[in-house]
Amino acid sequence: MYRRVIEAWLDALPLRRQVVHYVRAQGVRAYLVGGTVRDALLGRQSYDLDLAVEGRAMALARQVADRFRAAYVPLDVERDVARVVVRITGGVHHVDFAGLRAGDIEADLWARDYTINAMAVDLQDPLGELLDPTGGQRDLAAGLLRVVRDDAFREDPLRILRGVRLRGALGFAWTPETEALARAWLHGLGRVSPERIRDELMQILALHDAAGSLAYAHSLGLWSELFPEFAGQSVSLSEQAVRVVASLEKLFGPWTCGQTCTPLLASLQRYRPVLLQRWAEELSSGRTRWVVLKLAALLSPLPEASAQGGQVARRLRYSVREIHFVETALKASERLLAWGSPTQLEPVDIYRYFRELDEAGVDGALLALAAYHAHRGVEESDKAWAALLEHVEQLLRAWFEQRNTLVEPPQLLSGHDLLQLLEMSPGPDVGRWLQRLREAQVQGLVHTPEEALDYLRAQIKGRSGGSEGRHRPQASSDTGAQS
Repeated sequence: MYRRVIEAWLDALPLRRQVVHYVRAQGVRAYLVGGTVRDALLGRQSYDLDLAVEGRAMALARQVADRFRAAYVPLDVERDVARVVVRITGGVHHVDFAGLRAGDIEADLWARDYTINAMAVDLQDPLGELLDPTGGQRDLAAGLLRVVRDDAFREDPLRILRGVRLRGALGFAWTPETEALARAWLHGLGRVSPERIRDELMQILALHDAAGSLAYAHSLGLWSELFPEFAGQSVSLSEQAVRVVASLEKLFGPWTCGQTCTPLLASLQRYRPVLLQRWAEELSSGRTRWVVLKLAALLSPLPEASAQGGQVARRLRYSVREIHFVETALKASERLLAWGSPTQLEPVDIYRYFRELDEAGVDGALLALAAYHAHRGVEESDKAWAALLEHVEQLLRAWFEQRNTLVEPPQLLSGHDLLQLLEMSPGPDVGRWLQRLREAQVQGLVHTPEEALDYLRAQIKGRSGGSEGRHRPQASSDTGAQS
């Protein structure tokens, strides 16, 4: 029975079958293991293939990468673990190769984390027997997460966080004994590398209901270990962090699942296709904008969220691009929530908003909606929500439909023009006058180079009493609407 199920699972994606054929042809004894056997028995779709190898696993991974013109990524040289990353239409496939963790395959399975991940099938043709020394099939049928051994968390505390993810991804429950062991070894997460914590956290955030898993992590006491930045703050602040993620998923998560949005956001529905395209973009390898936005949502209740959020991202070794996105999206959310209730933003407000915050201003605006929703809830008669939603719609319209008029108006004059035609002296004042000219453009005061010259001459004359090019323009404000 299991052979038919696993063979069908392998055949569901041609690449899996091709990799299996190639590995068999190398004369190396290998096993389907871990999540691969688990997902196959559950009939669960996955782009991952896990292989345990008797012999040199990394060398075999290199051969497979060369054969399929894929990326070869060493994961743990000491333990002989490597990954092959294959990008084909429809998704990114990971094929992981690992040397046996112990003397033979059964000892290898006893060295794993959860019983449902401690099953293996010999990759021979036909497939060998299903090896299940720890009772994984029993727990798979019962929907239970049970550690293989009592010292599993002591050996690798990250398994606690992985268990939180599996609980959310599979809808399983931890056994009471496993949960008690997890609580006892929470302190061990302090010796886990930031990179490993980051990668597991991002897999949790990638779940459709990440908020549910984060709430469970909070109930376990994981929060202080994962985010010491929340230490010293009230418990309600960390609970608020989970609620912001929940609101982001409630408001926009249905879009990522191909559904229509909540009626609260009906006015934004037309931007769904372009937002989905943005959110699918990878900010770093394997980490999409949507998932990193959830990270920003998680950090949004922190005092001085932009600065502290950036510190968290640095501590967990995110990429420079991800750190900048988190900081800027949080700053954008704070800016928007502070704008207050005027329904219409002036063109210059929109221009200044995006000049400072750039593309993350789009995502930060949506984060502001989630933060408001999480903090106050939304009633049909909520005027503040209506005003915030109107601001967000104006910003999205500007970014996606009015880019050339409100976000990046075409350059009418260059710095060289100001030096030559207006006899300005080189220096920072040139840039300030160009900036003032851009703001005049978005307000519809100038449209042509000739109008731009006349405008600047009048502005300079008015400020300098006739001594052109020798005085600084008045600094424009970057904060607040209706400036």
